[in-house]
Amino acid sequence: MKIELGVNPNPWLRPDSDEISFYNPDYNGRGLIGVVEDSRLYELSSNPNNYLESVISEYRKDYVTIEVEIKRKKEQPKEEIDPEMFARWMVKISKKYKYKTRWDIRFYSAENFTKDEISIKCIDKSVLEQYFNNKKDTFWIEKKNGDKIEASNQTTSPNIIKTLRTLNSNHEIDIINFKQDTWEGNSWYYIEVGVNPE
Repeated sequence: MKIELGVNPNPWLRPDSDEISFYNPDYNGRGLIGVVEDSRLYELSSNPNNYLESVISEYRKDYVTIEVEIKRKKEQPKEEIDPEMFARWMVKISKKYKYKTRWDIRFYSAENFTKDEISIKCIDKSVLEQYFNNKKDTFWIEKKNGDKIEASNQTTSPNIIKTLRTLNSNHEIDIINFKQDTWEGNSWYYIEVGVNPE
């Protein structure tokens, strides 16, 4: 694994512990750099009003130095929506989708689930404007019993549009292929989806 000075590792707080794992951001959750166990750092990092900032400051053959800093989150001003961009986006996701291809959606989660346990859900069209600057929050995975799965949506922008166009046309998305890559307690889920034309 290639490690470079100045890289900002992604921290992951292991649940029910004092451990924080640091991952190389270029390796999709599999590039573990190291793990620290520090109850005070864990407590501060897990505060929803804080965030952990880290940077690789020294790298040698047998160790890596990661400098960390706890910062306070600032209340972000509401982002202005460009009316023209929003109108173009609405046109895109409102078009009927020709179901000739499959596409993939991706999630990162500490939860374990199988292909047969989940379905894909999305927000209602009436509130789309609220999510224009947070498109990855427009759809999610949930279990068949209705429980939403805690997972980070890592789907690419073109496939977000395909998913929204499909769901907002009242079509149910079929999960065709399902792959789970697990590393240090978290998993990447690669889900190939499509629609079976009637």
